[in-house]
Amino acid sequence: MLELKFQILKRSETELEMLVEGISVALANGLRRAMITEVPTMCIEDIEVFENSSSLYDEVLAHRLGLIPLKTDLDNYVLPEDCKCAGKGCSSCSLTFILDREGPGTVHSGDLQSEDPRIFPVSDDIPVVKLAEGERIRMECTAVLGKGLEHAKWQPGVVSYKMVHQVEVPDGCDGIVVEKCTRGVFGLQEDRVVVKDTTRCNLCGVCLKICPGIKITTQNDRFVFRIESNGSLPAEAIFFKAIEALKSKAEDLSGKI
Repeated sequence: MLELKFQILKRSETELEMLVEGISVALANGLRRAMITEVPTMCIEDIEVFENSSSLYDEVLAHRLGLIPLKTDLDNYVLPEDCKCAGKGCSSCSLTFILDREGPGTVHSGDLQSEDPRIFPVSDDIPVVKLAEGERIRMECTAVLGKGLEHAKWQPGVVSYKMVHQVEVPDGCDGIVVEKCTRGVFGLQEDRVVVKDTTRCNLCGVCLKICPGIKITTQNDRFVFRIESNGSLPAEAIFFKAIEALKSKAEDLSGKI
Protein backbone atom coordinates (compact mmCIF):
# COMPACT_ATOMS: atom_id res chain seq x y z
CA MET A 1 0.00 0.00 0.00
CA LEU A 2 1.43 3.36 -1.06
CA GLU A 3 1.66 6.10 1.55
CA LEU A 4 0.89 9.34 -0.22
CA LYS A 5 1.67 12.79 1.14
CA PHE A 6 0.46 16.09 -0.31
CA GLN A 7 1.68 19.59 0.44
CA ILE A 8 0.11 22.67 -1.13
CA LEU A 9 2.81 25.10 -2.30
CA LYS A 10 0.58 27.58 -4.12
CA ARG A 11 -3.17 27.77 -4.53
CA SER A 12 -5.65 30.07 -6.26
CA GLU A 13 -8.82 29.68 -8.31
CA THR A 14 -6.90 28.98 -11.51
CA GLU A 15 -3.50 27.75 -10.24
CA LEU A 16 -2.47 24.87 -8.00
CA GLU A 17 1.10 23.88 -7.18
CA MET A 18 1.66 20.96 -4.83
CA LEU A 19 4.32 18.55 -3.64
CA VAL A 20 3.29 14.89 -3.96
CA GLU A 21 5.32 12.18 -2.23
CA GLY A 22 5.06 8.41 -2.43
CA ILE A 23 4.12 7.84 -6.08
CA SER A 24 6.04 6.36 -9.00
CA VAL A 25 7.01 8.08 -12.25
CA ALA A 26 4.38 6.03 -14.09
CA LEU A 27 1.60 7.08 -11.70
CA ALA A 28 2.71 10.72 -11.81
CA ASN A 29 2.53 10.72 -15.61
CA GLY A 30 -0.79 8.87 -15.53
CA LEU A 31 -2.21 11.52 -13.22
CA ARG A 32 -0.95 14.32 -15.46
CA ARG A 33 -2.47 12.70 -18.55
CA ALA A 34 -5.78 12.12 -16.74
CA MET A 35 -6.02 15.80 -15.82
CA ILE A 36 -5.47 16.79 -19.46
CA THR A 37 -7.58 14.17 -21.24
CA GLU A 38 -10.18 12.76 -18.82
CA VAL A 39 -11.67 15.83 -17.11
CA PRO A 40 -14.79 17.05 -18.99
CA THR A 41 -15.30 20.71 -19.83
CA MET A 42 -17.95 22.60 -21.80
CA CYS A 43 -17.17 23.94 -25.29
CA ILE A 44 -19.10 25.02 -28.37
CA GLU A 45 -19.37 22.04 -30.72
CA ASP A 46 -22.10 22.79 -33.31
CA ILE A 47 -22.98 26.09 -34.98
CA GLU A 48 -25.96 26.97 -37.16
CA VAL A 49 -25.24 30.06 -39.25
CA PHE A 50 -28.20 32.21 -40.25
CA GLU A 51 -26.20 35.16 -41.54
CA ASN A 52 -22.49 35.86 -41.97
CA SER A 53 -21.39 38.80 -44.08
CA SER A 54 -18.10 39.24 -42.20
CA SER A 55 -14.64 38.80 -43.71
CA LEU A 56 -14.28 35.30 -42.24
CA TYR A 57 -15.66 32.03 -43.58
CA ASP A 58 -18.21 30.13 -41.49
CA GLU A 59 -15.63 27.42 -40.74
CA VAL A 60 -13.10 29.93 -39.37
CA LEU A 61 -15.72 31.52 -37.12
CA ALA A 62 -16.77 28.08 -35.89
CA HIS A 63 -13.16 27.22 -35.08
CA ARG A 64 -12.65 30.44 -33.12
CA LEU A 65 -15.89 30.06 -31.17
CA GLY A 66 -15.09 26.45 -30.32
CA LEU A 67 -11.81 27.47 -28.68
CA ILE A 68 -13.42 29.95 -26.25
CA PRO A 69 -13.20 28.46 -22.71
CA LEU A 70 -16.61 28.26 -21.03
CA LYS A 71 -17.36 28.15 -17.33
CA THR A 72 -18.32 24.52 -16.73
CA ASP A 73 -20.96 23.04 -14.43
CA LEU A 74 -20.31 19.32 -13.94
CA ASP A 75 -23.10 18.94 -11.38
CA ASN A 76 -25.95 19.70 -13.78
CA TYR A 77 -24.60 18.49 -17.13
CA VAL A 78 -23.43 15.08 -18.35
CA LEU A 79 -21.45 13.88 -21.34
CA PRO A 80 -23.65 13.33 -24.42
CA GLU A 81 -22.74 9.62 -24.52
CA ASP A 82 -23.88 9.22 -20.89
CA CYS A 83 -27.14 11.17 -21.32
CA LYS A 84 -30.59 9.57 -21.40
CA CYS A 85 -31.16 11.22 -24.78
CA ALA A 86 -28.28 9.15 -26.22
CA GLY A 87 -26.46 12.26 -27.43
CA LYS A 88 -29.33 13.69 -29.48
CA GLY A 89 -29.25 16.89 -27.41
CA CYS A 90 -31.30 17.89 -24.39
CA SER A 91 -31.11 20.24 -21.41
CA SER A 92 -29.02 17.68 -19.49
CA CYS A 93 -26.14 17.44 -21.97
CA SER A 94 -26.22 20.61 -24.09
CA LEU A 95 -27.11 24.29 -24.09
CA THR A 96 -27.49 27.05 -26.64
CA PHE A 97 -25.65 30.34 -27.16
CA ILE A 98 -27.01 33.09 -29.41
CA LEU A 99 -24.58 35.37 -31.23
CA ASP A 100 -26.13 38.33 -33.06
CA ARG A 101 -23.99 41.40 -33.82
CA GLU A 102 -23.95 44.06 -36.51
CA GLY A 103 -20.99 46.25 -37.46
CA PRO A 104 -19.08 48.38 -37.20
CA GLY A 105 -17.13 46.97 -34.26
CA THR A 106 -15.37 43.91 -32.94
CA VAL A 107 -17.31 40.86 -31.85
CA HIS A 108 -16.02 39.50 -28.54
CA SER A 109 -16.71 36.35 -26.51
CA GLY A 110 -18.84 38.46 -24.17
CA ASP A 111 -21.37 38.88 -27.00
CA LEU A 112 -22.37 35.22 -26.68
CA GLN A 113 -25.75 35.06 -24.95
CA SER A 114 -26.19 31.85 -22.95
CA GLU A 115 -29.54 30.23 -22.17
CA ASP A 116 -28.03 29.06 -18.84
CA PRO A 117 -26.52 31.80 -16.62
CA ARG A 118 -24.22 29.21 -15.03
CA ILE A 119 -22.42 28.61 -18.34
CA PHE A 120 -20.65 31.58 -19.87
CA PRO A 121 -17.26 32.52 -21.43
CA VAL A 122 -14.52 32.74 -18.80
CA SER A 123 -13.46 36.04 -20.38
CA ASP A 124 -15.61 38.62 -22.15
CA ASP A 125 -12.64 40.12 -24.03
CA ILE A 126 -11.65 37.35 -26.44
CA PRO A 127 -11.93 38.82 -29.99
CA VAL A 128 -13.80 36.74 -32.56
CA VAL A 129 -14.14 38.90 -35.69
CA LYS A 130 -14.11 42.55 -36.70
CA LEU A 131 -17.21 43.76 -38.52
CA ALA A 132 -17.28 46.66 -40.94
CA GLU A 133 -20.24 48.96 -41.55
CA GLY A 134 -23.23 46.92 -42.71
CA GLU A 135 -21.68 43.52 -41.90
CA ARG A 136 -23.49 41.17 -39.55
CA ILE A 137 -23.21 37.72 -38.00
CA ARG A 138 -26.23 35.84 -36.63
CA MET A 139 -25.85 32.28 -35.43
CA GLU A 140 -26.91 29.70 -32.87
CA CYS A 141 -24.16 27.80 -31.07
CA THR A 142 -24.59 24.51 -29.19
CA ALA A 143 -22.16 23.71 -26.37
CA VAL A 144 -21.62 20.22 -24.94
CA LEU A 145 -19.31 18.51 -22.49
CA GLY A 146 -16.29 16.76 -23.93
CA LYS A 147 -12.83 15.47 -23.01
CA GLY A 148 -9.38 16.49 -24.12
CA LEU A 149 -8.85 12.93 -25.34
CA GLU A 150 -11.24 13.77 -28.20
CA HIS A 151 -10.12 17.34 -28.97
CA ALA A 152 -7.67 19.80 -27.41
CA LYS A 153 -10.40 22.46 -27.04
CA TRP A 154 -11.86 20.40 -24.16
CA GLN A 155 -8.60 20.34 -22.20
CA PRO A 156 -9.22 22.17 -18.89
CA GLY A 157 -5.77 23.75 -18.79
CA VAL A 158 -2.05 23.04 -18.68
CA VAL A 159 -0.62 20.43 -16.31
CA SER A 160 3.04 19.66 -15.67
CA TYR A 161 5.17 17.93 -13.09
CA LYS A 162 8.84 17.64 -12.24
CA MET A 163 10.92 15.45 -9.97
CA VAL A 164 12.15 16.90 -6.69
CA HIS A 165 15.91 16.85 -6.11
CA GLN A 166 17.66 16.44 -2.78
CA VAL A 167 20.32 19.12 -2.31
CA GLU A 168 23.11 18.85 0.27
CA VAL A 169 25.47 21.77 1.02
CA PRO A 170 28.90 21.18 2.60
CA ASP A 171 30.41 23.48 5.23
CA GLY A 172 32.41 26.40 3.90
CA CYS A 173 30.40 26.88 0.74
CA ASP A 174 30.83 30.39 -0.74
CA GLY A 175 27.82 32.57 0.12
CA ILE A 176 27.75 33.97 -3.42
CA VAL A 177 25.87 30.80 -4.43
CA VAL A 178 22.77 32.27 -2.76
CA GLU A 179 22.86 35.26 -5.10
CA LYS A 180 23.77 33.30 -8.23
CA CYS A 181 20.97 30.74 -7.79
CA THR A 182 18.07 32.57 -9.42
CA ARG A 183 15.64 29.82 -8.39
CA GLY A 184 15.91 30.64 -4.67
CA VAL A 185 17.04 27.17 -3.61
CA PHE A 186 19.61 28.48 -1.10
CA GLY A 187 19.62 30.90 1.80
CA LEU A 188 21.96 32.20 4.48
CA GLN A 189 21.72 31.21 8.12
CA GLU A 190 24.31 32.76 10.44
CA ASP A 191 26.67 33.31 7.47
CA ARG A 192 26.31 29.67 6.44
CA VAL A 193 24.74 28.53 3.16
CA VAL A 194 21.69 26.33 3.78
CA VAL A 195 19.07 24.73 1.56
CA LYS A 196 15.87 26.79 1.65
CA ASP A 197 13.60 25.16 -0.97
CA THR A 198 14.65 22.01 -2.85
CA THR A 199 11.44 21.94 -4.89
CA ARG A 200 12.68 24.90 -6.95
CA CYS A 201 15.90 23.21 -8.13
CA ASN A 202 15.92 22.61 -11.91
CA LEU A 203 19.44 21.14 -12.24
CA CYS A 204 20.86 24.22 -13.96
CA GLY A 205 24.29 23.47 -12.43
CA VAL A 206 25.22 27.06 -11.54
CA CYS A 207 25.70 26.19 -7.86
CA LEU A 208 28.06 23.31 -8.71
CA LYS A 209 30.39 25.68 -10.56
CA ILE A 210 30.65 27.91 -7.47
CA CYS A 211 30.73 25.17 -4.87
CA PRO A 212 31.65 21.75 -6.37
CA GLY A 213 31.00 20.09 -3.00
CA ILE A 214 27.23 20.53 -3.35
CA LYS A 215 25.53 17.17 -3.85
CA ILE A 216 22.32 16.87 -5.85
CA THR A 217 20.40 13.59 -6.15
CA THR A 218 17.07 12.92 -7.83
CA GLN A 219 14.20 11.47 -5.81
CA ASN A 220 11.98 9.25 -7.97
CA ASP A 221 9.00 9.33 -5.59
CA ARG A 222 8.63 13.07 -5.01
CA PHE A 223 7.07 15.39 -7.59
CA VAL A 224 5.92 18.97 -7.86
CA PHE A 225 2.69 19.25 -9.85
CA ARG A 226 1.57 22.52 -11.40
CA ILE A 227 -1.99 22.93 -12.67
CA GLU A 228 -2.97 26.06 -14.61
CA SER A 229 -6.69 26.11 -15.40
CA ASN A 230 -8.05 28.02 -18.38
CA GLY A 231 -10.91 29.12 -16.13
CA SER A 232 -13.50 26.53 -17.14
CA LEU A 233 -12.96 24.65 -13.87
CA PRO A 234 -11.12 25.52 -10.64
CA ALA A 235 -7.60 24.06 -10.54
CA GLU A 236 -8.49 21.93 -7.51
CA ALA A 237 -11.53 20.49 -9.29
CA ILE A 238 -9.32 19.39 -12.21
CA PHE A 239 -7.12 17.43 -9.81
CA PHE A 240 -9.97 15.71 -7.97
CA LYS A 241 -11.89 14.88 -11.17
CA ALA A 242 -8.72 13.28 -12.58
CA ILE A 243 -8.41 11.15 -9.44
CA GLU A 244 -12.02 10.01 -9.91
CA ALA A 245 -11.33 9.16 -13.56
CA LEU A 246 -8.24 7.10 -12.68
CA LYS A 247 -10.13 5.28 -9.92
CA SER A 248 -12.98 4.47 -12.29
CA LYS A 249 -10.59 3.10 -14.92
CA ALA A 250 -8.76 1.00 -12.32
CA GLU A 251 -12.03 -0.47 -11.05
CA ASP A 252 -13.14 -1.22 -14.61
CA LEU A 253 -9.84 -2.97 -15.39
CA SER A 254 -9.98 -4.92 -12.13
CA GLY A 255 -13.48 -6.15 -12.96
CA LYS A 256 -12.42 -7.33 -16.42
CA ILE A 257 -9.41 -9.16 -15.00
